[in-house]
Amino acid sequence: MGQLQRLDGLIEDCKARLQEQLSCLATGKMSELQQWQEACYEMQALLQESFVLVDEQGASRDEVDRIKSSLADLVRLNKQLFGAAATQRQIVSERLSRMRKGRSALGGYSCRPQTGKPRFVSSNG
Repeated sequence: MGQLQRLDGLIEDCKARLQEQLSCLATGKMSELQQWQEACYEMQALLQESFVLVDEQGASRDEVDRIKSSLADLVRLNKQLFGAAATQRQIVSERLSRMRKGRSALGGYSCRPQTGKPRFVSSNG
């Protein structure tokens, strides 16, 4: 069955892409995140199309079990990917928070001479 071989190839390609993205997220390399998202939508459409064709052609019990096992691997990789993405999201959030605090602290210092009323007034007179 040519369609089952095509489906196997798509699943293996999907696994490779997920592993590649997982390694990128683990190292903090997120420059290709948008391209990865688009590729996932394309892969999802191809997989759904292949499943329909395989369902129409029929498959033996062994082939169905093998496909289920491959899909379980995809689900496991996907969960790992979402975990790594959550970790990176937290790291980015912390960096942004530190940057905001730093910008706020720098805003309190000024090289320009003060004009107008002084910022702090003493109650001693």
